[in-house]
Amino acid sequence: MKLKQRGIIILCLLLCCAGLFAQQSPQENSEPMILTVDDAVSLAMENNIQLSSTAIDLRIKKRANDLFWNLFLPSVQVTGTVARTNNMTNPYDAILQVLPGYTPADITEPDHWTVRAGLP
Repeated sequence: MKLKQRGIIILCLLLCCAGLFAQQSPQENSEPMILTVDDAVSLAMENNIQLSSTAIDLRIKKRANDLFWNLFLPSVQVTGTVARTNNMTNPYDAILQVLPGYTPADITEPDHWTVRAGLP
């Protein structure tokens, strides 16, 4: 029982002493702030939570609008390929060289051009 009473007394003393170590606010030590109308308006606009919330909502709506506009715009792609071959070879030439008496044929053809284009 005595132990409980001591604990309560110590707790009360600590709570009373805590007020001694509390810091004073800087406004109590400094001179009063002199504000012009413009300073007061700018301070109010900086510290107004509703204005900050409205600005955030406006940014969210602008991003949503930009996203919608980007989804609306179509995308167009164009591809193309140009190829030229001027050396004709026999694809079976390596296999046919194994045969006795095989002589490769002299293949002469004009250039071959291949053009492809597409819109995916």
